[in-house]
Amino acid sequence: ARYCLMFWLPYFFTRHVKLSPAAAALVATIFDLSGVVGAVSAGCLVDGVYGGRMIGITSPISVATAAAFLGWAALCALERGGPPLCGGALHVLAMAAVGFLIATPDSVLGGAASRNLCDYAGAGADAALAAAASGLVNGCGSLGAIAQGLLTARLVDVAGWEGLFLVLGACMLVTAVALRPAVAIEAHALQHK
Repeated sequence: ARYCLMFWLPYFFTRHVKLSPAAAALVATIFDLSGVVGAVSAGCLVDGVYGGRMIGITSPISVATAAAFLGWAALCALERGGPPLCGGALHVLAMAAVGFLIATPDSVLGGAASRNLCDYAGAGADAALAAAASGLVNGCGSLGAIAQGLLTARLVDVAGWEGLFLVLGACMLVTAVALRPAVAIEAHALQHK
């Protein structure tokens, strides 16, 4: 979802919100800026509230990201055939919320989480396994970048921007479910530490 937005947000703001290309590109940077704030906030939350359970935070944040996508899709559906509500400001807020939220699973799963899971499984001494796990996680992210290039334009043509945001939200829900075993492994390991 993150790669899809990084590549398509300027186009979205040009076509749907009717900004100039220069303004659309500038506004789209808010996605990454809010992501930086989200990643740092997630680190503080992991340390201060979640007791170091970095993987444990990814599942509820993924659900929250899905809810933000659902809200963004509803906004697009409300505007269908008409001008952007509030001059497009609601889209900027929706984009910032998604950027803030989506940075947490991206930064945690693309970072230390795979290494930690190897440690929790008692295989932390196997550097090759930890490297392979990290490569697998980041490789899956690359597959998403490739798939979005093939699917996004078609999906927007068929279902509109609201359809794209609904699909991205559904993907975040699938992510939340897929993370459950990793969350359970982490919780068990930290509980018996």
